[in-house]
Amino acid sequence: PGVVGAVVRRRPLVLMEQNVKAGGVNRLLARFAKASAVSFPGTDLRRAHVTGNPLHADLVAAAEARRGPSGEAVRDDARRELGLPLDRTVILVTTGSLGSKRVNEAVLALAGRWSARGDLAIRHVTGRRDHEAIAAAVPPPGPLHYDVVPYEDRMPTAMAAADIAITRSGAGTCTELAAFGVPAIMVP
Repeated sequence: PGVVGAVVRRRPLVLMEQNVKAGGVNRLLARFAKASAVSFPGTDLRRAHVTGNPLHADLVAAAEARRGPSGEAVRDDARRELGLPLDRTVILVTTGSLGSKRVNEAVLALAGRWSARGDLAIRHVTGRRDHEAIAAAVPPPGPLHYDVVPYEDRMPTAMAAADIAITRSGAGTCTELAAFGVPAIMVP
């Protein structure tokens, strides 16, 4: 509706596309746009201008600090803030504000299989939809450090603490992971 209103009123329209292959709606609407702000060269939209994928200033600052010369100290501070052990491999699991039932169930099963591992810590952000069910099924305490939270409102801190992530493969998440240099297993 906003685009139709802009076209009818002859207002300039700029589209934003975060993916390399533009979505169908943006491909259809691009013919009416003065410009298309895209994240990657080669994106298939008319009048495309590579602007990158914007990140919140807090994420940029945390990523630069984590990759900088005092990166280990930044990582350790982030782990302290989240209550994570300093001497373990930290796995961050996050799949959006609602979460992903299949990913949540898979990580919960993995935590059960890895419950005797004292070298790992999992920060599992379930999303609000599945949190109660996942939290109720957490395996008994063991050497594995396993935190289950419904939502992460300190994402720059969580990213700075992580050694690896298991995430959805949204454009914003991909950009954040790249900024921090965190390797990831991404689920489409």
